[in-house]
Order: sequence, then structure tokens, then C-alpha cells
Amino acid sequence: MADASEVVKGWIGELAAAGCRYVQIDAPELAEAFADERVRAEHAARGIDPDRFLHEGTELIGEVAQVGVPDGILALHVCKGNGTQSWIAEGGYEEFARHVFARAGGFDVFLLEYDDERSGSFEPLRELPDDKIAVLGLVSTKWTALEEPDELVRRIDDAARIHPKERLALSTQCGFASAAETAEQRKISEGTQEQKLRLVAEIAARVWTHA
Repeated sequence: MADASEVVKGWIGELAAAGCRYVQIDAPELAEAFADERVRAEHAARGIDPDRFLHEGTELIGEVAQVGVPDGILALHVCKGNGTQSWIAEGGYEEFARHVFARAGGFDVFLLEYDDERSGSFEPLRELPDDKIAVLGLVSTKWTALEEPDELVRRIDDAARIHPKERLALSTQCGFASAAETAEQRKISEGTQEQKLRLVAEIAARVWTHA
């Protein structure tokens, strides 16, 4: 893990030097282990001490964040699995927020999965400093159904009671790709992808144009 973090830190520096102004790190395994006791048990069964994994993983993510992107944005994305109508972990962000937000202050943006009840409430956002951006992954890339616009607005308003609305954003909960499934198995057609991305843009304009 330490060796991998050194490689990632090097990549961030190379990207920043090349002129990249937005770098996003993906760390779903950390969120999954913090959230779900079953995932921690699976780690233990494979010979990985879950407590050590969480402690060292949090420390290393914090070190990665210290590299930063001068005059740019460093983001951390965490979800809990992204199969079609399937996932890896369940549970809220309480423990993740308590440990990771405090250690990973070098990140400017946190992208969080919130597309269904598995991810819990917005209460853990209280642990996030007001100057950080929380991107709410309210639009699912696991489910084919298109979200209701008014429900998305309502949920953003709920989150804004905890974290400043001007420091909130909206996105899909993860990307549309999956390494384990073909396009046919994913069931998320190009048309569905376009509809969901247009929905994100439309709701963002509706919520933040006059925020």
C-alpha cells in the first residue's frame, strides 16, 4: 500500500506539471471497509487485518492529499460498488467521515455515492469543513430508471441543511463503465447514459443558478 501511494503521488505531480488542473483519486475500497462489517470480515478471511487496512489506508490517503494540484483541484471519489443492479458494500459514511475527512484535508472535493438508501443519511457531512466541496452522487449508474427531478432537488435541499449549498454539487454516483461486464450486461445504454447526464446538468442549473 505504501509503495502504491508513492506511485500515485508521483502521478499527481506529473499530471500537475503537465498542466492538468483536475485530478481525481478513486478509493472505493476504503469507503466499503469503513461502511460494511461484512467487507471487513472478507478482508480478514483473506489474511488482511481490517483494522490495519483502515488505519494505514486512511493515513496513506492523507499523505496522497498533501501533494495537491497547484492552482487546480484534487478530488477523492468513493463509492461502494458499481455493477448493474448490484453493489459490494452497504452502510453510511459515519466512520469514513470521522476518520478520513480529518486526515485528508488536502483534497478540495469529495465525491460521495448517495443513489439509494444503502449510503445512509447526509449527517456525516457535518464532519466536512465548510470550504470543501461535497459532490452528491444522487443519479445512479447501477439502475436504468431515470431519477425524478423534484426528488433530486429535495435531496439536495436536505444536504444543504448540513453543508453549505454553494459547496455542494451533483453527479452520477459512479462512472458508467464496468470492468466486469459487457455493454449488453450493463443494460445502461448510451441513450440512458445521455438522459442521466442531461438530468445532472438540468438539475444543477435549476438548483445553483440562483444559489
